[in-house]
Amino acid sequence: MDEKACKLLESRLEQDETFFDALIEEMDQTYKHTRSWLVKDMGNGCNVAMFSSGWGDGSYASYIGYDADGQIVRLLTDFYLVDWMEAPEGE
Repeated sequence: MDEKACKLLESRLEQDETFFDALIEEMDQTYKHTRSWLVKDMGNGCNVAMFSSGWGDGSYASYIGYDADGQIVRLLTDFYLVDWMEAPEGE
C-alpha cells in the first residue's frame, strides 16, 4: 500500500476494533495450503494488498521497482530474514 492507503487503513482500524479480524476472515476465503491473500479496496482509489507469510501477524516493508517508462516491474518484500544492516564479521 502507499501512504494514502496506509492512512485509510489505520483510520479504519482505529474506528472499528473488529476490522482486523474481518480482514483475516476475507483472507481466509482465498486460503490454499500454506498461503492466503487479499486485495482490499479502501475507497478513494486506494487498495491494500495482503498475504500470509508463515511468520505470524505483522507487517513487512515492500519495495516497488519501476522501469524507465514508470511501469511497475518488481515487488520485493523484506521479511527480515537477513540482517542486511549488520556489518560483516571482522569490521
